[in-house]
Amino acid sequence: MRLIWCIALVAFVSGCASHRNAVLPGQAVSDPSAPQGALVLEKGTGVKVTLIGGEIVAGEVIEVTESQLVVQRFGNYGVERRALSSAEILSIEVEQYSNSEETVAKTIAVLLGAAIVGIAVLAYSLRGLGELN
Repeated sequence: MRLIWCIALVAFVSGCASHRNAVLPGQAVSDPSAPQGALVLEKGTGVKVTLIGGEIVAGEVIEVTESQLVVQRFGNYGVERRALSSAEILSIEVEQYSNSEETVAKTIAVLLGAAIVGIAVLAYSLRGLGELN
């Protein structure tokens, strides 16, 4: 039974979300040091921004320009918004989630594995019943 839970944990947690590098619009063209293959940031995207001082700001992008980014999140005192200039940003990471087809395939694989283990346990527990007659 522990094996089933371990497989399910690996299948679902490992594919839930990942982070990919992103840049402000226009930064990929004007800045040669921008990460290769980085996404261009868009409004409505979930981000994790690392500032030059080491602070991490996470939330949803509500405004983005070539020189500024405004991030919104729900905090202890309601909605918190923070404007970040490109000069104070060290890196930007975008949250990317697994697509639904991948999640369905993992669910089917875990259920199939659980069914096989269940049948094996049932067969093992019933193997001695025929010898009682």
